[in-house]
Amino acid sequence: MRKYRRIPEIIEAIEFKAGTKEWPEGIQYNHSEKSYMVWNALHKSWIKLKDGDYVRMDNPRDRYPIDRKTFMKTYEFYSD
Repeated sequence: MRKYRRIPEIIEAIEFKAGTKEWPEGIQYNHSEKSYMVWNALHKSWIKLKDGDYVRMDNPRDRYPIDRKTFMKTYEFYSD
């Protein structure tokens, strides 16, 4: 997991790559829909992931996917 900065906040996120064997808690494969999903506890719902999406991971209750293009416009890599 790498850190990214959205001025003025710093978040943790992962880039979603379909077919990866292990994922952090809250991401899983949905066999009935044949897609990967991320659990958003804040809204008590599963959200579909697309290959290349970034998943905001810094808050376990508010995990959600961000389209790659939007993520790259909004965040920059941050190294402390």
